[in-house]
Amino acid sequence: MQLLQGRRRLEREENAEMAGFLSIAPPPKAMDNEAVEAGTYEYADVQYSPHSVPHDGGRTGLQARVPHANPCHREDQHGAAVAGVMRDKARILSRVCEAIDEGQPTRAAEVLVSELPFQPLTADSRRYSPSQLMTVFLRDGFIDRYSGQRLVFPGALRLLSHLLPVQVPFHTNWKTDSCHFAFYELFPTIDHVVPISRGGEDEARNWVCTSMLRNAKANFTIEELGWRMHAPGNLQLWDGLTVWFLRQYRERQEFHEIGYLRRWAVVAAAAFSP
Repeated sequence: MQLLQGRRRLEREENAEMAGFLSIAPPPKAMDNEAVEAGTYEYADVQYSPHSVPHDGGRTGLQARVPHANPCHREDQHGAAVAGVMRDKARILSRVCEAIDEGQPTRAAEVLVSELPFQPLTADSRRYSPSQLMTVFLRDGFIDRYSGQRLVFPGALRLLSHLLPVQVPFHTNWKTDSCHFAFYELFPTIDHVVPISRGGEDEARNWVCTSMLRNAKANFTIEELGWRMHAPGNLQLWDGLTVWFLRQYRERQEFHEIGYLRRWAVVAAAAFSP
C-alpha cells in the first residue's frame, strides 16, 4: 500500500512539473509538406530556407545550395519538451506496474496496447553513390547536422591513411582495432532524419550529413535521443579539405591507380574545379 501511495504522490508531482514544461515548451514542429515543397522547413527548433553560397569567395566557381538557419533557437524549451515526452512514457510504465501490483494484468496489458504499443522496427541498409553523398555534403557544408562538428571529405581521410599508414590506419572492414578513430568521428555519411522504419522518405529532403559515429542513431528519432538539428556549414569557411585532397591527388600519379580515391576525385573535381 505504501508503494502504491508513493507512486501516486510521484505521479501528482510529475503532473504538476509537466504542466510547467508544457506552458513554455510546445512539442517540436513536424515537417509541413507545403513548406518542404517550397524549400522552407523546420527541424525541431530551427527554420531553414535554401540560398546559394560561392566556395572560396567565388574563386573556384562552385555554387552550393545550403540551408540558412534562423538565429532564433529555442534549445532549452525543446530540451524540456523532449524530457517531458520521455517522462510520459515512464509514467505509463509506472501505471502498468501499479496495475500488476493490484492483481490486474489485463488492465496493465490494455494500458500498454493503447498508450505504449510495441512497434517492431526493421533494420534498413541502403547504399548511395559518391555523387549522391557529395551533393548532401556540399549542401550541409561538411557539418555533422546532429552535433555541429566539422567533417572531412572521405577522399581526404583515405588519402591521409595512404600517406601516413602508421599514424592514420584504416581497415576496409572498419575494424575498431585497426582504424583511427577519426574515421568514425569525422568521416561523413548521410542519415535519414525520420528513419525509414518510422515512415520517413528515402529522399534528399529527409537526408542530412552526419558522422559515422552519429549515424548509429539507427531507428530512433532525434527527439527521442534528445538531439537537435544544427545549422549547415559555410563552404567559404570549411570545405572538408576537399580542395587539399584534389591538389594532392593531381600531384601524385600513384593515387590515380587507387579506385576508391579515383571515384572520389571525380565528384570532387565536378564540384570544386574552376
